Amino acid sequence: MKLPFNPVPLSEIGKKAIAGLESFGEALDLPIKLKETAEFSLNHLTQTIAACDDESAFSELSIVPALGRANDLGAKSLTLARDLLVGENSDIWDSVWVDAGLSSSSKAKRIPSSMRNRLALLKSLSTFLTKNAAWEDESAGLTAAIFTQRAQSLGDALRQADDHNRVRSRAITTRTVAAAQLRESLNDIVAKLEEILDGDDPRWAGFGFDNWPSGKTPSSDSKPRRLPVPSHKLTDNGAEVAAMKMWIYAQRLATESLTQAKRALARVAQSEETTRQLRLQAEGAIALSEQLQDKANELAPPGLTTTADAIPPRTIQSEALSLAN
Repeated sequence: MKLPFNPVPLSEIGKKAIAGLESFGEALDLPIKLKETAEFSLNHLTQTIAACDDESAFSELSIVPALGRANDLGAKSLTLARDLLVGENSDIWDSVWVDAGLSSSSKAKRIPSSMRNRLALLKSLSTFLTKNAAWEDESAGLTAAIFTQRAQSLGDALRQADDHNRVRSRAITTRTVAAAQLRESLNDIVAKLEEILDGDDPRWAGFGFDNWPSGKTPSSDSKPRRLPVPSHKLTDNGAEVAAMKMWIYAQRLATESLTQAKRALARVAQSEETTRQLRLQAEGAIALSEQLQDKANELAPPGLTTTADAIPPRTIQSEALSLAN
């Protein structure tokens, strides 16, 4: 099963998976760590989703409207300045345009589309009108004070937007990391369930997963297929309903019993392998002891041999092998 990257649908699957662990975890002998890790990851993701939603709401209700108002007012003031400074003489170059921040007649007719370029032009016009008071027209709104105010408002709105974008970017990054952690927890659950459940086991749905999440298909040499649940509609006959419930219950018990048996066989096989390894180690130790005894006899002074009451090496070997068996 391909888990979604969208954090909201992923969190919904996480809720179903945890519900499945609560319902079937004990019966399937699933590690409690699976549920603890999934719950922690889901809670973290839920918090990060809420944080991102809060930042988006704040942007929509506060940042964007404030930036829009400041931008509109700045654009209107720039349009007014263009009309008064350039006027009908836009085809004749005038040094006033350069002093005001307008570099040429062709550009003088246009208002910058970028907010940051508009801010730069507002500051340039504020400086120009401060130095050239004769160009001010208070009744028309062409004053240094107004352009300073427009530049201040747009600059503040842009800074707030930049600050908010950084905060929101961090929130999104945190949410992405939290989603990856939950996805990893869910993949661990899927991997564990694939070891236990058949592909058509209805309990997959209880965990919020499709059958055979990894794309596998049942085969005769891997896992036995369970009998399908009858598709005919049950009548209102109480005896038939009770019999069907008993059949489903028996099927579940049979599956769980088979799973437990497989686990027991695996433990027996592991025990046999451990015994074999111990036997090999014992035999190696016996061989080493015999070599050391031979070396000791070679180093013994003339006439000195193994004492009569010493345990013969062969006796040690036979006792060790009996313990290994």
